[in-house]
Amino acid sequence: MEDSGVLSLKRIKVLIVEDDKKIRRLYYLGIRNGMLFQRRSCADGKAALEVFEQWRPDIVVLDIMMPDMTGYEVLRHIREYLVDKKTAIVMATSLADADTITDCLRLGIQGYIVKPFNHKEIADKMIEYYKTTDPIRATLAGQYLEEMRAP
Repeated sequence: MEDSGVLSLKRIKVLIVEDDKKIRRLYYLGIRNGMLFQRRSCADGKAALEVFEQWRPDIVVLDIMMPDMTGYEVLRHIREYLVDKKTAIVMATSLADADTITDCLRLGIQGYIVKPFNHKEIADKMIEYYKTTDPIRATLAGQYLEEMRAP
């Protein structure tokens, strides 16, 4: 593992924005704090924007349907008001209609997760979507994940 250079990998910061506690728990099972990821979570869009501006995550996972401020509004705020195009943003929702997906793609998302999802696959999806914004770091993270799973 030392030869691959993954030990020098800086943890990938993931902000999970989800109002449903059970779904947040699934994210926690799949995206564990540790050598690879550092995660934080929020239950609403307003809190997400505060954490985003203070913490500057590498990846944001946004539920679309939330109280107070939708994930779509958070996405629009990050991309247009904060003019952030570097952060990987992944939308997560049970809404899989073409208009919703098209609107989110137009605003520059890196991925889309349809709920329900398999928590065992979520770390791989985060790395896959992260490759669009930081391919070198994402590749190293993928190698580390594979090494962790090796027998």
